[in-house]
Amino acid sequence: MATSQDPFVLEQLRDLMLIRSVEWTEKRMFGGVCFLVDEKMFCGTFGGGVMLRVGPERVDDSVAIDGVEQVIHGGRKMTGFVRIENDMMENEEVVGALLDHCIAYNPIAKSSKKRKTKKSSRSK
Repeated sequence: MATSQDPFVLEQLRDLMLIRSVEWTEKRMFGGVCFLVDEKMFCGTFGGGVMLRVGPERVDDSVAIDGVEQVIHGGRKMTGFVRIENDMMENEEVVGALLDHCIAYNPIAKSSKKRKTKKSSRSK
């Protein structure tokens, strides 16, 4: 079984995003690599597969596709996120359609709240 950071899968994601002219940054999250677009979670590697933020209105249509399931993290469903196994990356038609849903949803997706860094109070 491939790990959540399979270099081949990461390269496939990068290639598919380049083809679609998507600009992104990468950040280690959830034990994998998350692709951020406009500082919002877009897609990434997660739990031996690929997680995609298709948006809440596209989850039902997406999970109707064989091999696509809603992301469950910490025992609860992540709203708007679906997951595929790494080997599903070979099906560029399905992955491309899911990425297109991510692209369509990203402009209205909410950014996660920025964590405030705690300032340490030291006595002099």
